[in-house]
Amino acid sequence: MVIDPVASLQRGVLVFRSQQRAEREVAPKLGRMLPTGGLMFSDAVRQRLAMTAGVTLSRLLPSGGTPPHIEVPNDRCLRVCVRHGEPEEAARACAAALWRMGQACRVESGAMGQLVVVTDRLPLRVRFMPNRKALLRHLGQRFEGQARQAQVLAGLGAASEGLVG
Repeated sequence: MVIDPVASLQRGVLVFRSQQRAEREVAPKLGRMLPTGGLMFSDAVRQRLAMTAGVTLSRLLPSGGTPPHIEVPNDRCLRVCVRHGEPEEAARACAAALWRMGQACRVESGAMGQLVVVTDRLPLRVRFMPNRKALLRHLGQRFEGQARQAQVLAGLGAASEGLVG
């Protein structure tokens, strides 16, 4: 599925198509064709599609986060980034909303407590990043876990020395 810029701009909601429009319908007003076959949008179209995506996706995104940062660089990529106090819960809620709408998706974990909801058919990736408080909590839990592992390993090392000696 690809983003249909013509229908999306006319209707004011994101419209996806199984095949992209012919080059003569979109170029040069809306963007230009890439050698890979995709359509790279012009800056003005990118901004309008990002605003349209914000309105369209607002009911998918859980409350409690920052306003989303949305990028629509081409017709095959729609990236949304949200800082949230509970990124795990927010990602699960977003994935559940997508499933209720009939869109299969999965939640992938990233570095530093980030989670990404990736849809299987739509060109949509929603990244949930922890806000400062959630990041500090995540790092504290991670370092506590590493400290416990070190204590257990040190205890096992001391116990094995006692058995050998």
